[in-house]
Amino acid sequence: GASESGATVHLYLEPDCGGLPVAQGPTDGSGTFALPVTVPKNATTLIFGTSTDSASNVGPCSPIPASYTHDDLPPNPPVIGTLTPTSPTATTTTPSVSLTAEPGSTVGLFLTDCTGVAIATGVEDASGQVTLTATVPENATSVLKAQATDAAGNPSACSPGVSFTHDATAPTAVVLTAIAPIGPSANPAPVLTGTAEALTDVAIFQDASCGGAPIAVTPASAT
Repeated sequence: GASESGATVHLYLEPDCGGLPVAQGPTDGSGTFALPVTVPKNATTLIFGTSTDSASNVGPCSPIPASYTHDDLPPNPPVIGTLTPTSPTATTTTPSVSLTAEPGSTVGLFLTDCTGVAIATGVEDASGQVTLTATVPENATSVLKAQATDAAGNPSACSPGVSFTHDATAPTAVVLTAIAPIGPSANPAPVLTGTAEALTDVAIFQDASCGGAPIAVTPASAT
């Protein structure tokens, strides 16, 4: 700070410069000073000062304090919210990812356990929201994780992972293995069985080119 050249500066944590000073020292020839001050941990502290000249005249308490915030507490891990488009998708490898974290913190998005270079970064707004664009590998399932770093440089723990699948590869052809009852039969609704890619929707057609509307649609099992 600055005061009268050759004066002695006393610093206080009380608004009226009351109590004992937490630091004191002289100004230099240009009236400036630099004094170390011990402040409470993880708190914002206002620091006030007075100046005493060589004739022992004490000046008024500084009307505008200096503000200092100590913070060594890590923020909470970010919460990964909505992914757009939803997974799985064939349309894009650059989904939008909404995240919630400490307001003002910088959030990094990772494809690993929050190590290495983030694939996207952004700053949380005043309400603790930010939307980032991730770039993920084609035709693969990626696990997105996030880490927040607050204004004091404290990193959070890595968030839980959220999966995103890009799949632009067509499934293999359906294989029909059986029909029951075996025709000819008077049953107008035979049951077909077969194999297909797990968890796909299987459509049955009467047209050899699979054209027109399907006559049945059913999901394949996980096996």
